[in-house]
Amino acid sequence: MDFSLVYLTNRFFHRIFEFVGNWYIGGFYRASRGLMLILRGMDQTLAVRVTLLNFDKPLYGDYTTMGRVLGFIFRIFRLLFAFVLYGIFILLGVSAYLFWALLPLLMLLYAFR
Repeated sequence: MDFSLVYLTNRFFHRIFEFVGNWYIGGFYRASRGLMLILRGMDQTLAVRVTLLNFDKPLYGDYTTMGRVLGFIFRIFRLLFAFVLYGIFILLGVSAYLFWALLPLLMLLYAFR
């Protein structure tokens, strides 16, 4: 009888720690990988790295004064747009993960209320 109570207590705490590890640590890894996939997909379209590497070059090889000025202005707006979009998606991803992390606590509070 004594052995079964120790075993059940051990399994109870093991399941709690296993849940916490899977929910928080595993959930964080899945959420961060998903967010990185979204950001990589966005970078395929927005090409921030390429824009930064070619920042001093005019667009489409137009080396006139107007081409240099407009290329500089367009690249600045493209970078600003990309950084705003990245910021929005990062904030959405972080807020979704925080909701995910607080969900068990909210459910316990609601259950005991």
